[in-house]
Amino acid sequence: MEAQTVFRVWRRILRSPDLQRKMFDVDANLMSEFKLSPNELEVVHAYASNENAVRISVTNYRYRLVSSFENALETAASLTYRALRNSGADLRSMAVPFLDSIKWHDYGPYVYTYCARILDWLAEQKETEKPNGLRDLIEIERVAGSLVRIAAAQTPNISPANPMNFDDKSIIWEASSNAEIVSTRHDLSGWLRSPELLGRENSPLADCTYLISLKDPSRNPQISSLMPLSAALMAEIKRDTSSLRSLLARLAHRGINVTVPDAAYVLGELVSRGVVQRSV
Repeated sequence: MEAQTVFRVWRRILRSPDLQRKMFDVDANLMSEFKLSPNELEVVHAYASNENAVRISVTNYRYRLVSSFENALETAASLTYRALRNSGADLRSMAVPFLDSIKWHDYGPYVYTYCARILDWLAEQKETEKPNGLRDLIEIERVAGSLVRIAAAQTPNISPANPMNFDDKSIIWEASSNAEIVSTRHDLSGWLRSPELLGRENSPLADCTYLISLKDPSRNPQISSLMPLSAALMAEIKRDTSSLRSLLARLAHRGINVTVPDAAYVLGELVSRGVVQRSV
């Protein structure tokens, strides 16, 4: 048998519960149902002749991927992981339908990419409707994970700025690639201050804005709440690069009137966090 064909068919067996079940059925028309070539069918029959070994291998593969579901969450979305566990969710049981949805694909060392798929899936599951705030937390960690993946590809270059020059018309400000803002329907401050409460109680209903930043790629992303002015200024900078005067004009158009000193102070705070920089 051709080695690449054997490997390809074995990977397909591992990732297809239907093929796992029917490959041992002598009456099954595997070639038609699974669109197997004659060479591929020969490989399937060879594996089927070693039923016990195949079942053990498949069981071990599935066990490892179910475990990797939990490991990915704990590594790349630790707050969501803790909240789910504290809420009483059975993560191992939840892993199976998720893995079915991705055809039991093995992401190997790409933990943050794998976790991103998990969080996308969790955000649509009934189990994450409660407690209140859990889906907001999932969204925050989806964004945090995306910052890690960006940092892995390219470390952001933060340009230091002199606070005295924030209103210099020659300076154009932009948001760094290591920061994002997330608006939530619930106030997660209680959970973020006291992680032991994650998932144990409902978060209050309130519109809030959070800054997720990764100033140091060697550390975990930081999550902090933003005051309304900070959130509005950051949102405008994310929308388009601009001078401070232009930013204030856009805010005024939205009905938010801010003085230059107040805006400069907020901009200085954002620069100190490493999430706003001069446009290069």
